[in-house]
Amino acid sequence: VCEFLHRSIEENQPDAVGAVTEKVKFPYSVKYKINASGFDGILTIVVNEKGAWGTVQFPTWAKGTVEPLRRLRFSGKKIYFIRSATTPAELKKIGAPSYYTQEYSGEFSSDGTMMNGYYLHRGVKNQWMAIKK
Repeated sequence: VCEFLHRSIEENQPDAVGAVTEKVKFPYSVKYKINASGFDGILTIVVNEKGAWGTVQFPTWAKGTVEPLRRLRFSGKKIYFIRSATTPAELKKIGAPSYYTQEYSGEFSSDGTMMNGYYLHRGVKNQWMAIKK
C-alpha cells in the first residue's frame, strides 16, 4: 500500500506526528525537480493499481535519457530506489562513461512537496533533494 502525504480538505485524519494523510486514489502521478550532486533533473513517480514505478532524467548529463527507477519502494515517509546502468545496452542508450549503481534513500516532507536524502555511489554518500513541480 502506497500513501503519499499531502493536505486534504476531504479527509483530515492526523497521523502520529500531526501531518494530514490521505490514501491516494489510483492512478497517481507526480513530477519533482531533482538535484543530485549539482545535476538538475526531473523525477517522476507513478502509482496505479499494479504498483509503483518511476523515472529520472538529467537533461545535461550524458545523453539526457529518461532512466527507469529500479526497486522503487516506500515505507511511511521514506522513499528508496536504485538508478543504474549495468549492461552494455544501458550504457549505450544512456551515454554514460562507465557502469554505475546508485542507491537512493530519502524522506518526504510532511506535506509531500519535498524530498531530501542521500545516494550511495561507489561507496560515497552524496546528497539529493527534490521539490514537487
